[in-house]
Amino acid sequence: MNKLPGAVLLMSLAALYNCGSSDDRVDIRGVGGEAGGGQGATSGGDAPVGAAGESAGASAAGSQSGETSAGAPNVTAGGAAGEGGTPSLAGASGAGEGGEPAVLPNGAIVAEPYLCETTGPFAHVQFDEYFYLDDFDDASIDLPGLTSSTEAFSSSVGAALIDSVDCDDGVLDGKCTGCDSLFATTGSLELTFDAEVLGGLPTHVGMVWTDGAYDATVTFTGYDASDAVVYSETAQGIGDSSNYGETAEDRFFGIVSSGGVKRVTISNPGGGIEIDHLQYGR
Repeated sequence: MNKLPGAVLLMSLAALYNCGSSDDRVDIRGVGGEAGGGQGATSGGDAPVGAAGESAGASAAGSQSGETSAGAPNVTAGGAAGEGGTPSLAGASGAGEGGEPAVLPNGAIVAEPYLCETTGPFAHVQFDEYFYLDDFDDASIDLPGLTSSTEAFSSSVGAALIDSVDCDDGVLDGKCTGCDSLFATTGSLELTFDAEVLGGLPTHVGMVWTDGAYDATVTFTGYDASDAVVYSETAQGIGDSSNYGETAEDRFFGIVSSGGVKRVTISNPGGGIEIDHLQYGR
């Protein structure tokens, strides 16, 4: 395989779907290529959406609800429709009929249970220009067009406190020994994307909240090229009472915006925050 600095260039979607890589993953999907067998039914409006289907091994009971800052209906992660009949996104993290790529509508994905990118909300999306995923297992931020408000990693605090996505070690077993995640003591992180470097702002941005305060309230906000808020969602009651690497609490937060996403922030009050599997594509 060809190497990029700190990242492995994967030339096939199948390579992206292999869990357990210790490097950052880069997937360039050709125009007209199909994405791994999942067909997504889109929702009818620009509302927060919960990707249908649980991540492998995750309990639907553990999924949380998102509440928009503008008071839009809650939408429960896992595919249930929100109050008022707001449609949810169907099929984003599960295989559908016909082998066609999933098409996600503009909106936010809030607190979706997540164990691996192969079952995540972006798993079956076709990205015609670029797609990058950083698992932070090399304890560096080295993907193109990406700037982070912190470059601290959980491994610097201690191996026992690392909360990483479950599948990064190649085994779904409720832990990821020897993995890593991005960490901030302030309880807040900001990730910024460079349109010039990337050739255009990402239309899909997501990350996995892996740890923070117990019973945390997590807020995820995306901004467009003019720094106007695209979506801002809050999920309550996330996080267990342990800081020692458990993965059942891991939740995906994402934004889909056809106009492009310049930056995103994620925060929880009352302590530090860890994220993993930052992913962005166009």
